[in-house]
Amino acid sequence: MSLDIYFEIDACDCCGREKETIADFNFTYNCSKMWNEAGFDDDLAEGKKAEEIIHMLKTAIGRLVREKEHFDKMNPPNGWGSRKDLVRHFLGPMYAVARRYPKATVKMWR
Repeated sequence: MSLDIYFEIDACDCCGREKETIADFNFTYNCSKMWNEAGFDDDLAEGKKAEEIIHMLKTAIGRLVREKEHFDKMNPPNGWGSRKDLVRHFLGPMYAVARRYPKATVKMWR
């Protein structure tokens, strides 16, 4: 199982832009304990504006980078997911999108 997170921008009556998903991310739940302990609480992020989760993402990424040994011990034994991949392919890119589109809404599929 995995968590899908996507960023959606609202439609705009002024310019005619339609509601649009601008980015989506998927990562295995095998690392959910790791991302929660590092500081990214997916339950709190759901439904928020991207600007509201930037600090949470930055905190989690910082801990995962600084405390490598601690979080590497939490890598799933089945090899599905890792601390390194969590930062490179999930939290890091999500942080970049949140900064670029602060008014986007964070949506999730569980």
